[in-house]
Amino acid sequence: KIFLTNHRLRNTVIQYYAMEKPKIGFSSFALRWHMAEGTSVFELPALAQHLGAEVVQLCENTRLEQLSPCDVRELRESAEKAGIALEVGISGGSSVAIEEGIRSAEALGARILRSVVDSDGLSPEDVAVNIRAVLPKLRSSGIILCLENHFRFSPAVLADIILGTEDENIAACLDPLNSMALLVGPEEAGRILGPLAGTAHIKDAVMARNGTGFVLSGRPIGRGMLDIGRFLAGLSPNTQSVLVEGWMDKMTDREQTLAEESAWLQSGLEFLRRHI
Repeated sequence: KIFLTNHRLRNTVIQYYAMEKPKIGFSSFALRWHMAEGTSVFELPALAQHLGAEVVQLCENTRLEQLSPCDVRELRESAEKAGIALEVGISGGSSVAIEEGIRSAEALGARILRSVVDSDGLSPEDVAVNIRAVLPKLRSSGIILCLENHFRFSPAVLADIILGTEDENIAACLDPLNSMALLVGPEEAGRILGPLAGTAHIKDAVMARNGTGFVLSGRPIGRGMLDIGRFLAGLSPNTQSVLVEGWMDKMTDREQTLAEESAWLQSGLEFLRRHI
C-alpha cells in the first residue's frame, strides 16, 4: 500500500512493465577479424537475419563514411527487407563528428548513435558543450546519442556529462569491461551507467596473474568472470538494445580465427536469448 501510494515509484513500475524488452544483436566489433579480412558491411543484415539477431550496430570498422548516398540507401533497404534494425557507431566528441554521425544515422534509419566521445583528446567540458550544441538536431531527428565508456573518461565523468544535459536524447552506451583500463570494474561501471543506458555491449573475460601484474583476456560470453545476469538487471528499462562484442585474440591460422570469431558471436547471441 505504501509503495503504490508513492506516485513516482508507481509510475516508474508502470513504465518498466510497459517497455518492450531490448533488441538483441551485435556490434560490428564482434566481427573484428571478419571485417579486417574484407567482410562487407552489406553482408551484415543478412548475417544478422541468419543468426536470429534483431539489430546491428555499425561502428568505425564498417567505414560508413566511405559509402556513397546510393550505397547507404542500398544498405538501409537490405536491412529493412531482412527485418534488422541498424545503429551507428562513431568516434569523437566534436560537434562536427557528432553531426556527421547524426546524418549517417538519419540516412540509415537508425535511432541509436553511439559515440566514443573521449577518443579525440577533448576535455569533458568541451564534449558537454558540443553535445548541447547538437541537441536540437538530435531532438528533431529522434536520435538518441549514447556515450560509450572507453579508455579515457571514467563512467562517473560520462554520467556527469549525460545528467548535465538533462535531455532524454542523451544516454550511455554501457560496456562492462572497457573501464578496466581506468581500474573501474564492471560492477561499478554498471552501477553508474546502467540506469542511464540507451544501449549496452556485452563481452566477457578472465583475469589471471602474470608476473607482478595481471592479464585480462577475452572469453566467449558466459565463460568468463562477468556476472552477466547482474549486469543485465542493472540496465535502464529504456535500454533499446543489448549487443554482443568480444575481445578475441587473433590466431595464427586465418581460417581458424574466422571460425572461432563466428562461434563466439553465435554462442553470445544464444546466451543473450536465454537471459533476456
